[in-house]
Amino acid sequence: MHAVMKHWHPMMGIDFHIPWPPGSPAPAPSPVPYRTGMVLIGTSMIASYAPTHLSMGYGMSMQQGTDIGFLIPHIGPPSVLMAIEIPLSSSKSYFGVARYPIEGKPICVAMSLMVNMNLNCGTPIPTPTGMVLALNTHMVAMSLADMIYGSVHMLLDFGLQSLLQWAGGRAGGMIAARFEMQIAYLTYRFGPQLLSKAAAKAFLRSSGRSIKGRDINRLAREFADSHNARVQTGRNAVPSLTSELAGNITGWFTGGPMGADNATIGGPTVVDQVNVGGTPVGDIPTSLAQGAADYVNQPSVPEHPSSPPASSSPDAGPPAPDAGPPAPDAGPPAPDAGPPADAGSDAPNASYPPDDGGVCGPDPPGANE
Repeated sequence: MHAVMKHWHPMMGIDFHIPWPPGSPAPAPSPVPYRTGMVLIGTSMIASYAPTHLSMGYGMSMQQGTDIGFLIPHIGPPSVLMAIEIPLSSSKSYFGVARYPIEGKPICVAMSLMVNMNLNCGTPIPTPTGMVLALNTHMVAMSLADMIYGSVHMLLDFGLQSLLQWAGGRAGGMIAARFEMQIAYLTYRFGPQLLSKAAAKAFLRSSGRSIKGRDINRLAREFADSHNARVQTGRNAVPSLTSELAGNITGWFTGGPMGADNATIGGPTVVDQVNVGGTPVGDIPTSLAQGAADYVNQPSVPEHPSSPPASSSPDAGPPAPDAGPPAPDAGPPAPDAGPPADAGSDAPNASYPPDDGGVCGPDPPGANE
């Protein structure tokens, strides 16, 4: 049995993102863990739920494929990229029961009794590190087809989302390289400027603080060096930050199976407009997962076979040796022995000695007589 997932059930997980510490000219070389947590309904703008299907304390039942969506809190190392990744966050639930639809979609259930595994957002790939605690007494049964559908759908969404994130990163890098000169001009024109020693000295004097003439040169030099280091660090970070922003903007219009995109606000996305074999790219994981479930549901495919197929029986070994040529013909049958003997005849029986008339003669003499 599997617990039905409700809108107030909590998701707790660990997402992996590449941080960009404030003041650093570039992001970290590898992802680090961030603790995440949110109820399944999230902001209610992306989550799929049935307001008319209530149980367990007025809990609204979630529908299969529900996604918490954006604004999932992330607790971890400080990163300027959290301003982008939290609004685009995601935690998706894939397991449900097709025989119990609620408002047109299968009801969402926990895969392991009262615990479900969610696919969470991450960089450079999503990870199945979200855990939902489905504390509920409302239980339903899952079929083998339901389990296969959820597993295949999660695996395919993982592959498609990873591919789209990689493509978005490459596209962002190409856009940043294409407009590198324009970005550098805007940075130098409108960004913070380098500070000379004379300008730093004038700034210190204008602050109203009383600084001795011998110390103002040293303080002005230190102030200018510190300011210029921060400015140069920011300028060095602009190309990488531009690439990151361009990649996320590209991903917004490209779309994908996880998180918010342009389709969330009713706009078109690339994965919904491009078809492969008549199926939109975004619907391919759902279509393939449904095909796997339909195959298992065929009457010719037993859900729990009672006996192994013939090909799985143990080998009987080599055939028995040839018995050789048939025995020779015994010849013609023997002649008829004639009619049977009369049962009342006095002829002696060949199996017993002749009858002596019932008179027993004397015993033969012994050796001592």
